[in-house]
Amino acid sequence: MRKTKNNEEFLLVLDDDGNSTNKLEKRSVVHNELLWHNEIALWILNPENKSILLQRRSASKKSNPNKLALCMGHVSGFDTLEETAIREAQEELGIEISIYPLKKLLTTRAKNDTNHCFSNHFYIVANIPLSSITVQTEELSEVCYMDYEEFKTKLRSGDSELAFRNHKIYDQIFEEFDKIFLK
Repeated sequence: MRKTKNNEEFLLVLDDDGNSTNKLEKRSVVHNELLWHNEIALWILNPENKSILLQRRSASKKSNPNKLALCMGHVSGFDTLEETAIREAQEELGIEISIYPLKKLLTTRAKNDTNHCFSNHFYIVANIPLSSITVQTEELSEVCYMDYEEFKTKLRSGDSELAFRNHKIYDQIFEEFDKIFLK
C-alpha cells in the first residue's frame, strides 16, 4: 500500500538510527509528528558539458517555491531507495533512468522544525537532452543544466536561487563529482 484513497502517500517510519519500524504512516502524520523517514535526492551529471541537471520547483510548492533543486522525493511504502529514484525521475522528468548505473553517494540525517528524514543521495552520469524531458507541471516549472563549477560557486555563496543550503556534506559530494568532471 503506497497511497490512501485521497492519494496521500504512506511512508515507512524509521527509528532515530534509520532502521525500519515496519510501520507505515500517512505522509501528513509523518511530517506533523516529525517521524523519521527516507527521502531520495537524485543528481544527474552530464559529462558532455560538465553540468548538473536542476529543476525549478513550482511556485505553488510549500517549500522552496521557484528555487532550483534536484529530483527528490519521499520513499513510499516499502519501496526501495533505488525504486524511488527511478520513480521520481519518471514522474517529475518523464525520463527512464534505469538504463544508467545508479550510484549511491551518501546518506545524511536531517532534523529541523518541519522534517526529520534520512536523505539518500544517488547519481547517474548521462547526457540527457532537455528536449527529451517532460516536466511534471504540478511539481516543476522548468529544467535546466547548470555548469558544475558555477553550481559549486552558487551553493557555497548561498545563492538565493538555489533550494540548497551550504553544508559540509557537499564537500564530500563535490569530491566525488570532481573525479567525474575533471577526468
